[in-house]
Amino acid sequence: MMKSTPHASNFSDPAQATAEPTRPSTREMLSHIGCETDEYLRTSREKVNIAQTAHDLVCGMVFCVPYRSHPL
Repeated sequence: MMKSTPHASNFSDPAQATAEPTRPSTREMLSHIGCETDEYLRTSREKVNIAQTAHDLVCGMVFCVPYRSHPL
């Protein structure tokens, strides 16, 4: 005769198989929202920095080209 393990009994109980997953608490939800907001802010700042660097690079290339009045 086989001994049942605690893990095996979880699959044989129909009440546990149909039980709804527990909802996170308000505190957990607010913590998750705070973390997501921080990540959103960090990535937004990174995008702004990349755009600013690209802008500065292009402006530096355009304005550093020496002016020639006559084509060669």
